[in-house]
Amino acid sequence: MKRFCISVIMLASVALVSCEQLQQLQSYLPDVHTGPSSSASSPPASMPSPAPVAPSAASAEKLVLKRIEFKDIEGWDVDNHVEAFATFLKSCGEFARRADTDATGKDELLAPVSVWKEICRKAALVPAGDEISVRKFFEQEFLAARASGNQRPHAFLTGYYEPLLSGARAKQRPFAYPVYAMPQPATSYTREQVDIGYLEGYTPVIAYVDDPVQLFFMHIQGSGSIKLPNGEIIHVGYAGNNNQPYVAIGRMMVDKGLLNAKDVTLQSIRQWLYDHPKDMWQTMWQNPSYIFFQEMNGGPYGTEKVALTPGRSLAVDDSYIPLGMPVFMDTVVPGTPDMPFVITRKLMIAQDTGRGIRGPMRGDIFFGSGHIAEDIAGRMKAGGDFILLVPRAIGNTFLSDWIGSFFHSDWLQSLPDYKSLFDGKTQ
Repeated sequence: MKRFCISVIMLASVALVSCEQLQQLQSYLPDVHTGPSSSASSPPASMPSPAPVAPSAASAEKLVLKRIEFKDIEGWDVDNHVEAFATFLKSCGEFARRADTDATGKDELLAPVSVWKEICRKAALVPAGDEISVRKFFEQEFLAARASGNQRPHAFLTGYYEPLLSGARAKQRPFAYPVYAMPQPATSYTREQVDIGYLEGYTPVIAYVDDPVQLFFMHIQGSGSIKLPNGEIIHVGYAGNNNQPYVAIGRMMVDKGLLNAKDVTLQSIRQWLYDHPKDMWQTMWQNPSYIFFQEMNGGPYGTEKVALTPGRSLAVDDSYIPLGMPVFMDTVVPGTPDMPFVITRKLMIAQDTGRGIRGPMRGDIFFGSGHIAEDIAGRMKAGGDFILLVPRAIGNTFLSDWIGSFFHSDWLQSLPDYKSLFDGKTQ
């Protein structure tokens, strides 16, 4: 799954498009077989593969880790470690399918998969429903390290969910908007080009849905379910993207004065699109990134290829935090009108990524499926802290004691390389 998420509005006011609004949106399409009007040129007669977009320069952000004792982690003793353990075992299943010599992580967290397989071998011997045994397992097999970034000392957390759309296998009113499978060959056509029909006839379509706004947000979430007229549910998951940069339209809407920064949530953006059908397509096209899907057996599944667990699966930037790593999270989560925010301290497992999740201190919490999950995920936007659980096999090399701190200190790294002064010679 890949996604970007935003934040406030209670369950009672979840924005749902009415039949009248949906008909109004569709009235801006000339015909069910054509897309929205655009200033872009007409689709080519054959489908070329445009040159891919060059990736942006590597970020200068770095992950900084500092050892902490488990007894000093606020909320550690009262968390439900059994839930977290069950989620971790899903990651163990994926580790088991990989070669021992495959690499995970980078820099200090770089390790062969064999390190994780050994931990998982010991996990298989732990009584899965015994809270004390499970907590002891985590404490014995991992070292706790408080995470920070050299540019962002604290975490920034958002939420995501699995949306449910209405659709059909065949293109028919009102089901006019395609859910595309991955094109072959891959393409870098923009969202605007795809929406006006550049891929029509060249790329398999899984289904057609009736709501272009909901489809847009399914792209952001990276997966979803589609309910067919006969009641059948199709589960779709992330298959690839068009290699275009992800642009958060909420930020753009604030810059243009369309929304106030304090009011930006998934719900407020969606409602604005419903309320401004003439500007809807151009606004969505500000994000050129386009997601392609594949049918899934159940799910939703994360990047790690395991079924996600609501409230326990976390999307991270896996160029900093390896998938499968336990992460203790300390943040506030949207609640109910009586209790708007809930302090949440719990152990999660990094099992997913997202195109909008960038940097060592970014996290996206999976809240599940349905309207309640959608409501909470849409309002989730908070600071917090990460404590990574680092396998002892690698953590002992840089987290164990003052020696590791000494050899990783800025002072020592700033010293000249005296060995090079002698050009390899000794006296």
